Amino acid sequence: MRIKPNIFYLIVGIIALIEVGIFWVSIELDNPILIQAAVLIGIIVIYLAKRKVETIIEDERTQFIAQKAALRTLEVFWVIFFVMSLGSIVMGMNRPLHFRPPVFPGSQGSPPSDIEVNLPLVGPETFGRFGFVQLGLLCLMIFLYIGFRIYYGRKYGASEADEE
Repeated sequence: MRIKPNIFYLIVGIIALIEVGIFWVSIELDNPILIQAAVLIGIIVIYLAKRKVETIIEDERTQFIAQKAALRTLEVFWVIFFVMSLGSIVMGMNRPLHFRPPVFPGSQGSPPSDIEVNLPLVGPETFGRFGFVQLGLLCLMIFLYIGFRIYYGRKYGASEADEE
């Protein structure tokens, strides 16, 4: 059974979303083997699905559609990524930073207080949330590309068989 290219891209996006869910379960159970095995299985499924994708004869029209879809995806995605990054910076800056000037040997600087030692600037929880946001944005990028590819395929006269 052959599958169409856009169906393949949807499969990749769905696998990525499933991976995010398994990643969450892996964190909750404190078991990294779950996500490691899930990623390997996901890669194998994607590889097997890619072998079933119908090959489309590339002509100037299909290349143009792919270029338009990629450009629009990039234009929309960078705005979304920029806005999300700005929000993350604002949330991060609302937490105590505890920057201290360096203390050199022989200087009269005061030693760090217990509060500053126990409140790290960046902790594992910060990286975990940032990783989830990045994975979600990458999934969004895949779906944006598929949507734009379908849109431009219809706009510039690609047949239903070519794009869906």
